[in-house]
Amino acid sequence: MGVKVTQEDVQRALVELNVIEQMLRELQAQLIAVDSSIVDHERAVELIDEMVKSPEAMNVLVPIGGISMIEATVTVKDRLKIGIGQDIFIEAPIQRCREILDRRLQSLRSTRDRLMENIQASSQRAEALRRFLAAVERALERQRAPKSEG
Repeated sequence: MGVKVTQEDVQRALVELNVIEQMLRELQAQLIAVDSSIVDHERAVELIDEMVKSPEAMNVLVPIGGISMIEATVTVKDRLKIGIGQDIFIEAPIQRCREILDRRLQSLRSTRDRLMENIQASSQRAEALRRFLAAVERALERQRAPKSEG
């Protein structure tokens, strides 16, 4: 005895699968943005660490937009300007800036972990729906197949 699957069951599965696939695309786009921000923050922390270690002025490449950079010499190394949101920057001691960046990195990594969990759970649900729909399709094909006379 088989399980009765209605047309509504199939429609609901198709709608849910479409919603999940759209959500997966959005989650993956968010993941790319978070990964990019993590790399950006890690580079900033590395530069701060190098600045702290180096007793002399440092030559660095500074992004100026449009995939362009300018060479600059950092002479003031005990204080930095750090963004606090909405294009507002504050000047703070270099260690304070490092602490702020470390907290942001921790938050970004936590966000990345949650995104990965959501992507995995959504992918598993999407796969279960695909298996269900494939089983329904196989059952329909068996029903349509000419029955051999015996």
